[in-house]
Amino acid sequence: MSGDFKIIDLHIAKRYRDFVYPPSEDSYLLLEAVQLDWEKIKTLKPVICLEIGCGSGVIACSVAKSLQSEAVVFATDISQVAVELTKVNFEQNNIDKIFCPVVADLISPLYDRLLNSVDLLLFNPPYIPRLSDFDDTDELSGTWCGGGPEGTEVLKRIFFQLHNIIETECPLVGQCCFGEKNSKRTFVHFEIHKEGKKNKMASRSSKFHFVELNIVRRLDENEKHVVSAVKYAVEQLGYTSVAINVELSATNDTDLVVPEPLLVDWAKVVEGSKPWRLYTRLTLTVGDVELLSSLMKNDRVLKYDIIAVSPLSEAIFNFVFDNLDVDLLTTDMMNREVWFEDETLYRKAVHCGKFIEISYSPAILSAEKKVEVFSHGNELFRMVGRRGVILTSRAFGAFEMRGPYDVINIGYLFGMNPNEARDAITVNPRRLLKAVGIKKRTLNHTLITRHFSKVPMNELDNLLQVPQFKIELETNSANEEQ
Repeated sequence: MSGDFKIIDLHIAKRYRDFVYPPSEDSYLLLEAVQLDWEKIKTLKPVICLEIGCGSGVIACSVAKSLQSEAVVFATDISQVAVELTKVNFEQNNIDKIFCPVVADLISPLYDRLLNSVDLLLFNPPYIPRLSDFDDTDELSGTWCGGGPEGTEVLKRIFFQLHNIIETECPLVGQCCFGEKNSKRTFVHFEIHKEGKKNKMASRSSKFHFVELNIVRRLDENEKHVVSAVKYAVEQLGYTSVAINVELSATNDTDLVVPEPLLVDWAKVVEGSKPWRLYTRLTLTVGDVELLSSLMKNDRVLKYDIIAVSPLSEAIFNFVFDNLDVDLLTTDMMNREVWFEDETLYRKAVHCGKFIEISYSPAILSAEKKVEVFSHGNELFRMVGRRGVILTSRAFGAFEMRGPYDVINIGYLFGMNPNEARDAITVNPRRLLKAVGIKKRTLNHTLITRHFSKVPMNELDNLLQVPQFKIELETNSANEEQ
């Protein structure tokens, strides 16, 4: 039965009472609806839960506290005080789920990130009609008397967005009040099923092949962390090419142990039939040219698909210009001491076919360094220009990554317009990957190619039995259509 669903008791501190809607009759009616469906909800084992308009947090906290499975709980509210109170209640109730409080108008900043991924959605919207003489200065009244002239304004706004964020089997529990009858409010509980509706956001995403070239693999952690991050990037965020990055820094050759590239049976990890590609990347931070030259002859280094260098001296720049194995130049966005401001070095690097990386997660991880990171990114983009920049996350986990359209918006903070930011996660990284593919194929031998339309049918049938060839063919065909 639903006996394992517990409605928590909340104590709202005095400083919040004039600003946040307290747990009331309608809150507990919604919780009762959740309780009635709790057995069904448990069987779905929701991973991503979202409450829109969390208020005091009684609903989100009760659900999170009762869930036995691992879950991430998002809670949004347009009131910063309400989000703060919900966070306090999570902590006071010792809830062990990952909690992501967001100050937002409905789900506006999460729209791309939660694309087709919400497993459980909870919503208790303001439903009382707002009369013409409503007092806008009363913040508390606005939390419940904000339904517009008919009381359904907020519901209408959210209904247009729901089908793009919920999973196919997502239970949506909500309620609304359509006026009063015999001096009693009439509550209507509703449930939405996602059946056969084409996902507009997914359709829009399919027009582009988005690339994420920097998901960091920590060598001192279990590989499952980077595996889950890759899975999230492909399945939830919609990236079609992803690179796992190993970062190494050393002062001499004996200090450096280059690990083997990570080998995983990705077919068993990433679900779905959408073609995608995984690449391995190695980033070297060294200050000595002889050391870097020695490393570039290391057989294990050359096993990586992409080799990036973080230059600590002008001599390293000059070495990279003529080295065909180095594909990408990067820098520590948070360490001003290693930044170079010589525009000619970056322009020459781009002229030699290298790309310059700008990473956004350092700005997310450090509020203190945020201004410096964006300032440095602006300067890099100004020096390098549109064709030489690749925008990556440098994420150490799934929740440091952002969806492609969020990244395009972040590009604005680096001085890019939307088209320039889009190129930095589509056109430019694909040019790099194309160069990487050519380099790998021609390193030790000559490759004679012919278009697949010229291959005899019997040979083509045999080739299509090879899964990797089939994926490559589908990916290239999609690229040609663009």
